Amino acid sequence: MTNNHVVREHSTANVTFADGITVTGRVVGRSGDIDIALIEIEENVSGIKSIPFCYGSTPEIGESLVAIGNPIGLGATVTRGIVSGVKGSGLKTMIVTDASINPGNSGGPLVNYSGEVIGVATSKIGAIGIDNIAFAIPIAQAMESMGIKVESIAGAKRLTKCGNPLLTRSLAKK
Repeated sequence: MTNNHVVREHSTANVTFADGITVTGRVVGRSGDIDIALIEIEENVSGIKSIPFCYGSTPEIGESLVAIGNPIGLGATVTRGIVSGVKGSGLKTMIVTDASINPGNSGGPLVNYSGEVIGVATSKIGAIGIDNIAFAIPIAQAMESMGIKVESIAGAKRLTKCGNPLLTRSLAKK
């Protein structure tokens, strides 16, 4: 998942991982309502694991998060912040954060401290006298805008507030 303004009109996109491996992905979805695109990678990249999405709830004001990106081409970076606000409604909902978001962070994930993606970084306000006001599209709205429906996990007894299975020792051993 990334921003549509990152892939623009292209049907493919290069995806570079933190270890320097680059693969070509195919743009398989775009939202006409919000700035979201979905890229599919068909190659199996060794050691790369997916991050669970937080589709079960809207982030809470004050919730801690990290923004992952490649600001101004510096390579993979992680900055921390909080959810400063949640503004709008429906597909126009935006997460407001004080995490450092700069050109190159667009399309990168905002991740809560449980390791779940809560949003996709999209923009910031940049002007003299304005610091650390950035925006992200909540992951639930991103998925909804492309018609992606999320099914609950059968048999999961304890879930995080995002709807993901809560890992316990017995699950981790399997």
